[in-house]
Amino acid sequence: MFKVNLFLLAMFLLSFSFIVFTQTKNLNEDWKQYDSPMAGFSVKYPSDWKVYREEASGKVWQIAFMSPQVRDDDVFEASSITICSKPKGSSFNNWGGCRQKDDHLSRKDTVVSEKTFELNGLKIQKKETEDDYRPTDSYFYAFFTTKDRDFLISSSFPRRFGLDKYIPVFDQMLSTFQSTNEVFVTVYRNDKYDFALTYPKTWKTCPISEINYNPDEEPLLRIVPANENCQGNNLIFVSRMSKLSNEKNNLELKSFLGNKDYTKTVPYLEFGNIHAALGEKIEKQFIHRERYFYTNYPQTYELLKISEMYETNQDVSKKEAEDILKTARRFLRHQWYDTKN
Repeated sequence: MFKVNLFLLAMFLLSFSFIVFTQTKNLNEDWKQYDSPMAGFSVKYPSDWKVYREEASGKVWQIAFMSPQVRDDDVFEASSITICSKPKGSSFNNWGGCRQKDDHLSRKDTVVSEKTFELNGLKIQKKETEDDYRPTDSYFYAFFTTKDRDFLISSSFPRRFGLDKYIPVFDQMLSTFQSTNEVFVTVYRNDKYDFALTYPKTWKTCPISEINYNPDEEPLLRIVPANENCQGNNLIFVSRMSKLSNEKNNLELKSFLGNKDYTKTVPYLEFGNIHAALGEKIEKQFIHRERYFYTNYPQTYELLKISEMYETNQDVSKKEAEDILKTARRFLRHQWYDTKN
């Protein structure tokens, strides 16, 4: 009987060890990789998490990751990890998730632990906090500096519905972090029409005087890959729809998609802090897109358009353009700082 019990105990421990090993193994295999040269880093994240926010304000980047959600009546709960990246020595200016949760409060959260350690050649300050009054979440922060940029990683892990089981993901993602070389960028900012766009040195600006354009449009910006001429096939072109701007009745954006030969339309698209309508047409050799959006409201309603065209085989240009358009935004004036290279 004693031998049987020992056998059963051994089998239980072996089974338990196998479960723990399997869970740990599954947690790290098949992870996705997020890579943004303009933000200055790459990192891996669990395959069942998603990137739910990518924003840029000038040279400050914010990327947020979200765990699988749990529904509580009509509210969804999830754990989240946000990575903020900025030029070394500049300020995050308390932009969105680029700060500690309690930075703006007089009553601070309770510090559970603090430590400094080295990981992959980086000196990292890590802090864990919880709500000072009736703790409901655990918060983790990591602060570190690379050669060119400062980073803040912040996170929130609700203790409800077992969402704090994702706490180990914070350290695991941190262990996969890799900094990339600084990519110098130019910030285009149009104060008159309340619009900004950031692009890397691998793209260049074309003189407006060389652009053939619709007389009903006011050209604002045309950028192309630096190794191509201004009349090439890969471009981003920003213009103001002169006849349709300053419409105080705020026409529905989807109305600008109805009479064109698009293969895909999205009448309500959010990118940066802008709401837009998107039309897309994919041909054998080219991808064409148009985005319509209003800026400078409620004073006026300036209708702007971003036209894109890429050769389908130009994967580098398409990826860089995707990152560039993540920076498109109306500017909130307190977010900006000196953006000279």
